[in-house]
Amino acid sequence: MENKLNNISELVKIDFDKRKNLLALQDLYNQKEHYTYEQLSDKIDEIAGILTKLGIKKGDRCSIFSYNCPKWVIVDLAIQKIGAVAVPIYWRASRKDIKFIVEKVKPKLIFVGDSFLNKLLLKSLNKLPQRVLFTDKSHGRVLGWPDFCKLPLSNSLRVIKEKDLAKIVFTSGSTGSPKGVMLNHASLIYEAQKLKEVFKVNEKDRFISYLPLNHMFGLTGEVYSALCGGAEIHFSHHPKETFSLLEKVKPTMMLTVPFILEKIFKKSLDKVSFLGVQNKFSTLNEREPGLIYRFLLHKIGASIYKKMGGRLRCLIVGGAHLG
Repeated sequence: MENKLNNISELVKIDFDKRKNLLALQDLYNQKEHYTYEQLSDKIDEIAGILTKLGIKKGDRCSIFSYNCPKWVIVDLAIQKIGAVAVPIYWRASRKDIKFIVEKVKPKLIFVGDSFLNKLLLKSLNKLPQRVLFTDKSHGRVLGWPDFCKLPLSNSLRVIKEKDLAKIVFTSGSTGSPKGVMLNHASLIYEAQKLKEVFKVNEKDRFISYLPLNHMFGLTGEVYSALCGGAEIHFSHHPKETFSLLEKVKPTMMLTVPFILEKIFKKSLDKVSFLGVQNKFSTLNEREPGLIYRFLLHKIGASIYKKMGGRLRCLIVGGAHLG
């Protein structure tokens, strides 16, 4: 049985004495940016204290507009730790959708991945709340991460209940304007614990996070379940760059979508195109392939497995097409 949790940020405290020195988060573009479970817990507490001192109250909305990175997770859990509501925005969202979401939820603060994304916000809205950049430098009224972390903090604690609102996740808006889905702490904790249980996530596992964290498939599958199991999470900033990083990361667990797998399979088939394999596979349908083609399929599969790091024990496929 999992420990009883009331706040999604408490995932990092599970079996803490056993896990505190294990690697939790690693940025693949900055080797110096990494956190053990103890460092992650301390950083979440620090950012939560700063947010409280800034006047962020229980129920206030705070947005995250960034590519996948350790700071995304730290801020997400810190917001929810103090009873505020995390509202992630896809970093590739259209200006129309950005405007709609920000005007709808009216966040008190927006955490932004870099100056490029900040410029996109400026083009999308006439009026913006306080912003914090995940990059090093402050720009005018927009604080950089180091300056933000130097702000005074509050040590006051708030009682957060599992039924309290934790997050608002907006749909892609394919059938009109994006729709906000309200999720409480209990639902997030339940999904993280069930995924950890079903896929037997443990301290020896290594995830690569590249799916959009504003979608629950990526957030609960690549982050929350990993933290629940004490695994490592390595962050890729862009889905298109992820495949080239797999041999370096050597993940044991990976979530993906059919579109990505189709690209990987096609790329492998292209290498044996002189054998006419593509045409053969397209005509097999329900028939049992011959021995030679079963052999080739095995070889192609082995090649794909190696390119994915050679340690993959579980590949979870679902979700929609990556835009």
